[in-house]
This record gives sequence, C-alpha cells and structure tokens, in this order.
Amino acid sequence: MALNRYGADARSAVPEVLALYQSTSASGGHDVVREAADRALWRIAPEAAEPVVVKGAVKFEKGTAVEGLFLEFGGDRTTVISTGSRTSAFRENRSTITGPRFRLYRAMDKTEKGTLLSEFEIVGVSSDPDVITARIRCAVSGGDLLICARDLQNNPLKLRPVE
Repeated sequence: MALNRYGADARSAVPEVLALYQSTSASGGHDVVREAADRALWRIAPEAAEPVVVKGAVKFEKGTAVEGLFLEFGGDRTTVISTGSRTSAFRENRSTITGPRFRLYRAMDKTEKGTLLSEFEIVGVSSDPDVITARIRCAVSGGDLLICARDLQNNPLKLRPVE
C-alpha cells in the first residue's frame, strides 16, 4: 500500500485500512492484501496492533538515537535501531526463536553487552514451546518502543514482558 510512506500523516485512512484487514482476515481473504493492510496499519498507527510499549527505550539527541536497540534471540542480536538513526523507525524481523523468550538491549553496537531493557515471552502458542517461528515487529515513537509478534500467517501472537 502506498500509504506506508506517509506514516502518521495517513492516520485518517486507519478506519478504512483496519476494515480491509479485518474483512480479509474474517473471510480468509487474499494473503497479499491482508499483509499489505497489516503492514500499512503498523506503519501508520502501530498502536492498532496492540503492541507492548517499552517507555523511554530510545534516547535521542537532536533527532538521532544516542544508542542503538537490539533484540537478542538465543544469543544472536538483531538491530532494531542503530546508533545515529533518525527518530522514526520500523523493523520487522522474521526469526526462529529457540524458546518463547527474547530480550531487548540498548547499546552503542550489537557487540557491546549494553543495558537489558526488558525480556519478553510469546505466550499461548499451540506449537512446540521450545521452537517458535515468529515475526517480531518494532516501531519507535517519541523514544518509546512499540513491539508485537506475529506468526508466519500474520496472526497476532500474545507477547508479554517477563517479570
């Protein structure tokens, strides 16, 4: 969908895009249309995906990230936002997660240990709990990180912070 590039400026289209997503989901509609509607919603209004919000995850100075954010799955780190990146960011990572948990770190680069911000768990999955294949989506909004999980058919997975 061309709306993706407009980000929050396309918020007035959210009701129609949400209706398109819900109608294709309910009817078993075309996966490409459903995926495009979901991606557009995530980029325009990520709160529509009911994400977990990590307040103050990204520190900005003059519009750029002072440190990066990294997701860690089984010891491997994936960049969410790099040091020096601009304020708006969208990241989707399709990963095979060994076990239902992953961690979020803030650091200068992915080789540095950094600060553990949170650990998350994907819950309520019916597959083998030791190996879960999921897409992890992240968006940065005003220093907060919005994060959610999807299965490979793009259905929402329940995500919760681990205490």
